[in-house]
Amino acid sequence: MGASVLTSRLRELVGVDPLRPVIERQALMSTRPLIQLADELGGGVCEIEGGCCVMVDRWYTPDTTHGQQRIGAYAEMMRRHVNHVSVLGPSRGVPRLSDTATLRFFDLETTGLAGGAGTYAFLVGCGTFEDGSFHTRQFFLTTYAAERPLLGAVARYLANAELLVSFNGRTFDAPVLETRYLFHRLAVPFSGVAHLDMLHASRRLWGGDEGCSLKVLEEMLAGVVRHGDIPGADIPARYVHYARTGDARPLGPVFEHNRLDLLSLAVLTSVAVRLVDDGARGTRDGRECLGLGRLFERVGLDDRATACYAHVASHRAETCRDIRLEALRRLARRMRRDGRHRDAAAAWRQILGVGVDQHPAFREAVHALAVHHEHRLKDLPTARGLAIRAVVTAVSETDQAQARHRLARLDRKLSANVERADVLFEG
Repeated sequence: MGASVLTSRLRELVGVDPLRPVIERQALMSTRPLIQLADELGGGVCEIEGGCCVMVDRWYTPDTTHGQQRIGAYAEMMRRHVNHVSVLGPSRGVPRLSDTATLRFFDLETTGLAGGAGTYAFLVGCGTFEDGSFHTRQFFLTTYAAERPLLGAVARYLANAELLVSFNGRTFDAPVLETRYLFHRLAVPFSGVAHLDMLHASRRLWGGDEGCSLKVLEEMLAGVVRHGDIPGADIPARYVHYARTGDARPLGPVFEHNRLDLLSLAVLTSVAVRLVDDGARGTRDGRECLGLGRLFERVGLDDRATACYAHVASHRAETCRDIRLEALRRLARRMRRDGRHRDAAAAWRQILGVGVDQHPAFREAVHALAVHHEHRLKDLPTARGLAIRAVVTAVSETDQAQARHRLARLDRKLSANVERADVLFEG
């Protein structure tokens, strides 16, 4: 159904033109001087082909603190370790970068939190490290009719980016922005640019009982505590208020929230790339070291992964039981894969020594040691004892059947050995 037909039908049903209030508000706002609006927001007006866009720039100097560290320290951290950023991303798609690479951190504030074709990005926040400082540039959607110039300004800013960094951007921010470019039949400026979503790397490194939101991570890793920050769920309503009234004053906290998100994203990425470079010796605890090992293993850095798992396994008093068991399990698997069966068996035995029968790592260790004693050591009595243990600790019908099958086979082998021994004795 065409737009004009749909409008006519709605007019017949409700007796008014449903688009008129929006058009009148937008027309009223479009006559308002952009310079005045930009002044209220602490920004300026950028001219671009097809119209104008309001931009707000902020500089955080090297001496500015964000949490417990200076911005300059994070900038240096990123410069020195940025070539390790590929370990944090997907196994394909994030290149190995030089220390002069152009990174763009980005974060959107939108008219809705669910995404979809009707969701507008009314604030596109971008940030980058420059000469030890951190620079943010925010592009603001003054009216819905001004979306095309905003998209043009964003495209110009991203033109030289070698890597985009976001937090949950692959799932939300990038698709929302891509939809708006496609709506206006514009080329998507980041379609060929590598994208690192730090949410996924953060879950592997630091995900725990406390959650893995940006606020949790910024406090845990950098000591950042926000005071008076606007909740993300309240942000769309602030823009709706502005769109209806033209009053930009309630948007100040929204801009600040977006800037803090960009700063914390940059800090989070800096800490992560340094951690990748430092390896196991740079981790703070067993959980972080285990997560780093998983990252290394995922991208094929097997030796570095093994070093992380061994580091966790060796620090018994400092590591919680579940993390140590998982590290031992991954360590045993790696050694078995490398053909180091004796070392793998030693790791499996350490798991049994913890004595948690119902833990998945315990059951896997019993099975692996039963195989090792039966087929490699030819120690059938020990293998039988492990098979009995596997029957007792099995939690699924499949595991139970597999354990009973092994036990029956071992009993047959042991019986055959006894019969062979009797024949030899009689002979």
